[in-house]
Amino acid sequence: MKKRILVTIAMLGLLIPMTASAASLPMGVAEVVVSVNKETFENGDTLTTVVTEECGGISLFATTYSKTGSKTSTYTNSSGTVLWTYKLTGTFNVNSGVSATCTAASDSVSINNSSWEKISSSTSKSGNTATGNVSMRLYVLGLPQQSISRTITLKCSNTGTLS
Repeated sequence: MKKRILVTIAMLGLLIPMTASAASLPMGVAEVVVSVNKETFENGDTLTTVVTEECGGISLFATTYSKTGSKTSTYTNSSGTVLWTYKLTGTFNVNSGVSATCTAASDSVSINNSSWEKISSSTSKSGNTATGNVSMRLYVLGLPQQSISRTITLKCSNTGTLS
């Protein structure tokens, strides 16, 4: 009996965090963090990149299914203020154990500090990969001071694992 209660509590502990991040997702869909990578610059600013995937609606016995995920890079200054965010979203058709194909790629940029400006952004898809390119520039007193350009890839393996 104690073991069953502990297992139930553990399962609830896993489900509750998923429901909080799923508030902006369609009913029945949860978003799960797959990986986090943090890059720190000389001035103390950071670029944190998080891979997430949408979960829900996939049968346990399905061999072919669609999977959507995203790779979000958030640029934060040394005092912890978010300055801008770039999000690459990819949708993949997965034939479990055989192949994965990227069927759609899109991106978005959110700027939280008016000193930053998007120079350009673009997406492409090829095979099992969604690719996003973004260039951002910092202006001080109207003069360009710093530029950051990144190429971000979101891949899906033939087992449906995003990276």
